[in-house]
Amino acid sequence: MAQSDSDGRFRFERVPPGSHTVFRRINFHEGRPGPIGFTYGQPVIARPGETAQITIGGKGRPVVGGFTLSRPLANDNWRANLVSLVEDKPGLVPPQEAQFPSRSAYFRARSAYDASIAKYYLNFQSNGTFRVDDVPPGRYTLALCVTAPAADPLSEDALMNLGPVLGGITNTVVVPPIPSGRSDELLDLGVIRVPMVHTTAMGIATGTR
Repeated sequence: MAQSDSDGRFRFERVPPGSHTVFRRINFHEGRPGPIGFTYGQPVIARPGETAQITIGGKGRPVVGGFTLSRPLANDNWRANLVSLVEDKPGLVPPQEAQFPSRSAYFRARSAYDASIAKYYLNFQSNGTFRVDDVPPGRYTLALCVTAPAADPLSEDALMNLGPVLGGITNTVVVPPIPSGRSDELLDLGVIRVPMVHTTAMGIATGTR
């Protein structure tokens, strides 16, 4: 793993020759428990005695918007959510484990499948607004699943013991063509209302943000 500098540059030393894939690791809560994501992979070929160069991002446009819950939820933390715009590839079929002779072969195929689908992660503010940069033109799926917050969100098993599903949405997002390949013009999705179930009927406390 390599850490980029303030200008976004990164470097991997002593990479073995051959075909490799570079991902960007997404972690919006450094130093605290929470989910981690990886962008879709950028392929690169390392040749002996040569320096390979690769650029991640730098194209597309910024997408902004916000979520609001139809019912308030106590202890909710938007920055604990890992939500992404996921590229629609209707002709791409995910691999099934039964198709492979071993679990390791299946996991390799699954990793290759995940790496072939572009994902752009939403950087949330505490009020539910978000921004994601460098989204190329195309058709994407934006899905959000709201679960009951953990009583102690900082506990080690908070992510492994998610509460019941309380609501969610699945929307289609279309990023229009960009003649120059890159634009600073915002694509504003507006405020997206998320339907919620009656949490009081499930014995879950509610409150304001």
